[in-house]
Amino acid sequence: MKVPNQDSYFQTIKDFLLDQSNMNDFAIQNLTNFYIDVAIDDYNGCLLVDYHSARERIIQQKNNLEVLYKNSMQPAWIIITAYYCNFFIANELSKLYGRYIVNFSKKEMSIIIKQSDYSAQFILKDLDENNSYEVEVSNSEYDNFVRLKFNKKSPKPHKIVWENLSKLIKDIQADVTHEKLLFENIIKGDKNWQNPSQIRNNWNYRYSEYYSTEGNNLGSNFLKIISNKSSTLNHFNNRRIQPTDSNLASSIAFIYYLLLEAFEDIDRKFENL
Repeated sequence: MKVPNQDSYFQTIKDFLLDQSNMNDFAIQNLTNFYIDVAIDDYNGCLLVDYHSARERIIQQKNNLEVLYKNSMQPAWIIITAYYCNFFIANELSKLYGRYIVNFSKKEMSIIIKQSDYSAQFILKDLDENNSYEVEVSNSEYDNFVRLKFNKKSPKPHKIVWENLSKLIKDIQADVTHEKLLFENIIKGDKNWQNPSQIRNNWNYRYSEYYSTEGNNLGSNFLKIISNKSSTLNHFNNRRIQPTDSNLASSIAFIYYLLLEAFEDIDRKFENL
């Protein structure tokens, strides 16, 4: 795919905001909610650099997943690997549509503050060591600029990423199908389904027995369908499907193939840029 030369003025979004040579408008009167106005062309260039970096991570994670299931590894490891591929894609899709998480260290936050007209009112030594923000992109009141609205959040990126994806899906105008409704129910954790982050927590942290025979049995259906998109979609297109323990685990495969399809569609569009 074509990407900007990263030695040029294009940077990642975070690096661009921290670069004090850039002419951005910082409106920071408190550290809970503030906004920064950025030139559209600059922001789009940075967004493309970020996408290129995320794309490489997604492809590598997809390759790791394929190696694991081709070598019949333990279901728990494959489920967690598939989850992280889903997480990376969900995060990037949400980012492209204007919602994402950014984290600033104490030092980075001080650089942000110093670029504001209100910097004198902040006591830099009292800044938190880690500062997590949800960013929402909207139109600026200035021509040819976008506004990045920063809202301070607790450092729970997995929870926020799935919430952001849920908002994105809700905003998309599309026919209401069983597949779409089921996808929404899963990522929101509705109708007795568990959202992907909860499934990750169960398999990776909460139930150590999932790394034994019990997990092998529970993940057996997941193993049957994860290697084949048609098998996965056929299994979940059954309108009578229920959120059994086995199907909760297998839902990671369902989410994987739908997100992968969206990612590959967007990637083809970037090829033409």
